[in-house]
Order: sequence, then C-alpha cells, then structure tokens
Amino acid sequence: MHDQFRNEKCAVCGMKLFEDEEIVVCPECGTPYHKECWYRAGLCVHSAEHGAFEWKGESQKLKEHFENIETAQNEKKENDPQFEIIHAESYDEYREIMNKRLLEQEKDMGEVDGVTPEEMLKFVGKNGYYYLPVFREFIKHGKIMKMNFAAFLLFPLHCFYRKMNLFGVIGTAIFFLFNELRVIMMNNFGLDEGNNGVGTLIYYASIAAAMAINLFILMFFNYFYFKTMLKKINRIKQQYSNESYDSILCRIEAAGKPGVFYSVVFSFCTVLVMLLILQVINNMLGINLYS
Repeated sequence: MHDQFRNEKCAVCGMKLFEDEEIVVCPECGTPYHKECWYRAGLCVHSAEHGAFEWKGESQKLKEHFENIETAQNEKKENDPQFEIIHAESYDEYREIMNKRLLEQEKDMGEVDGVTPEEMLKFVGKNGYYYLPVFREFIKHGKIMKMNFAAFLLFPLHCFYRKMNLFGVIGTAIFFLFNELRVIMMNNFGLDEGNNGVGTLIYYASIAAAMAINLFILMFFNYFYFKTMLKKINRIKQQYSNESYDSILCRIEAAGKPGVFYSVVFSFCTVLVMLLILQVINNMLGINLYS
C-alpha cells in the first residue's frame, strides 16, 4: 500500500484500508476503495463531481489545516507583532507558559515581607491575571481599595472559597448581629406602627451599618486577601524550611487553592451556628420570630 492511503478509509464502507488488502483507486479523482467495495458500487461515489473534485485523505487535510493556521499566524504577526498562538499539550502546560509570562510582566513587583511574586501566583492559582496586578497596585502605589464584586455578591461564600475563614466568620457574625438588632427594635418598639423615636433611629442605623459592611467587603476584600496570603505563605515557609523549594511551592499552592465544596460547607456551618446563637439570644429575651 502506498503511504498516501495508510489509515485512510474506504469511500463506500467507511472502514480503514489495511496494508494486506487490495485497493482500487479511482482513475479520475484518486479516491481509494476496497477492491470488493469498488466492484459492488460499480462506480466512484464522486463520479458526479469528476473534473472538479480531487480526493484528499485525512492526513493531507490535517496537514493543510496546520499549514493554513501557520499562514494565518504569520499574516497576523505581520499586522500585530503582539499576536501569538500558543501551542501546549495540556492545560497545565498552558498555565505554566502563561504564568511565566505574567511573572515577566510583573517582575518589578519585587518581594513583599519575604514573599516573591512566584509564591503569590502559586497561592492565588488560576486567577493570577486578576490578582497579581491588584497586588502590584498595593505594593507600588500604596492603594488599599480595589473592588471585588465576587466577594460583594457572594458573601460569605467567596470568603471561604478563597480560604479567608476568619474574615468570613467575622463578617457573617457582624451581619447577623445587626440583623438581630433590627429584630429587637421591631419587637420592643413596634416599628410597624409608625414609631418615630429612638428605636426607629437605631433600626435604620443598623440597616445602614449592614450596607456599610457590604461596601467594606466590596472595597477592601482584596487588601485583606493580600495580607492573609502573605501571612500564610510566610508561615508555610517557616514551618517547612527544611524541605525543597519546589515542595514549599506545592504546599503554598495547596494552601491557597480555592474550593467550591469547602466554601459551601463552611458557609452553611457558619450561618447555622450564628442562627443557633441568635435563637438562644431571642429565647433569653423572650422574642418569638414566628409569632
């Protein structure tokens, strides 16, 4: 068998053409067939296209496909020097390539409290292209405010997703305490009856305070995440100082790796505990939310 037909398929039955089989090639367009299939069909399946059609095997089509990609890439490079197609065998390899480029872009960040940009990138994982430029603003320009809508909209889920456990617990506790304060005001001062006294003022002040907490999370979550990251990385480096640097990087990556299941479970447990605590407080105060 000619190499041109190796692993190609018969145009009639669709089965592969093997070396030990007799092959018939259409003299008009070059389409290959099993000998039996050729005689059974009686004519080429592309006979209506003869004169305009020329058979090309899958290998040839694939070769032309890559040639077209390379041609398009070269043309794009001529018009846009920044354009580049990245070839990677796996997603992990692609991430490694992109991480190296990101570190090259942010090379002027330098170390912060003994933590290198590479260690920061390992900790934040897949979101390096968002977080590293944010951290750079903190380091180089002293900014501490940067909006994080994921933390704002998904509080406290996002806190626990990013392993910001203490921040999430404290934020949740304050949020529930303000809600409890509103319940107490409603219970004691009958706000639904139009009371305009101190109780009403405290009630609406608690609403404003809860909104302020949400805005605080929106504006300052990234900064607290940055500080938490530095502490965790330094703790790991001190605790495992006798291990190789590659091993330490793996530990840093594991410590910062986000987890959806982890965040859902931790959020559920935190909210459940807060509800139980507030229920105990309500029972002590004689407040029945279901009356």
